[in-house]
Amino acid sequence: ASVIGEPFYRFGDEKYQWVSRLNWTYATTFSLNSTQLQSPVHWLEFEGLMTVATVTFNGRQIGSANNQFRRWRFPVDVEAGKPNKLTVAFTSVASPDKPTHHEPPPKTRLPIRQEQDSWGWDWGPPFVAQGIWLPVNFVAWELARIEELAVYTFSAQ
Repeated sequence: ASVIGEPFYRFGDEKYQWVSRLNWTYATTFSLNSTQLQSPVHWLEFEGLMTVATVTFNGRQIGSANNQFRRWRFPVDVEAGKPNKLTVAFTSVASPDKPTHHEPPPKTRLPIRQEQDSWGWDWGPPFVAQGIWLPVNFVAWELARIEELAVYTFSAQ
């Protein structure tokens, strides 16, 4: 493996377009102890996946994602002290037939829930990003939990 050069130097924006067109996979292995697994309900919570992804846990697909702007939660079965393998496989949303130079935005963007400047703008080159961009959490709880709380006030009149 080698390191790419500076994408914002000279013609780097054209030279490194291949990065956006490939599919990328992130993988890790982790173990949890019995204290971390005392609660009966276990989830993996992804605060930010960009954008089209398939999530696999211990060789079993547990979910998929297609929206950068939401949180994704998937239930998991975990055993204490055993290694757990988490894999997130991203599918490129960049079309291989798109040119590497700037075009007017309507011709280069896709109707997908991802930040639109990924397809380029007047101030930046098109680098269609993909990957884990916010934290991933292991979440455990007993039987119930409060997800969100909304407080409304009303006039007494």
